[in-house]
Amino acid sequence: MNLFFVFLGIAAWQDLRTRRISLDVLVGGENPPNPSELLGGERMKELLTTLRIRYDCIIIDLPPVGIVTDALLLSHEVTAYLLVVRPASAI
Repeated sequence: MNLFFVFLGIAAWQDLRTRRISLDVLVGGENPPNPSELLGGERMKELLTTLRIRYDCIIIDLPPVGIVTDALLLSHEVTAYLLVVRPASAI
């Protein structure tokens, strides 16, 4: 099970997290048939609201900007961006 099941209401995010000493990880898993609808939907906003209360820092790993709309959909929900680029490929 992965985050997709949380959006469907089948699982709770607490049951899907992988716990490490100072880190909890929620895995997105396989690509669902409608990732943009899920990431831009109300359940994602509710999840982020819940996670903000519980955690000091939330890191969301998304596909490259411009390839799919995932990063754009969540841009209004985050406080900062971290772009990772290969040397000489950002030109």
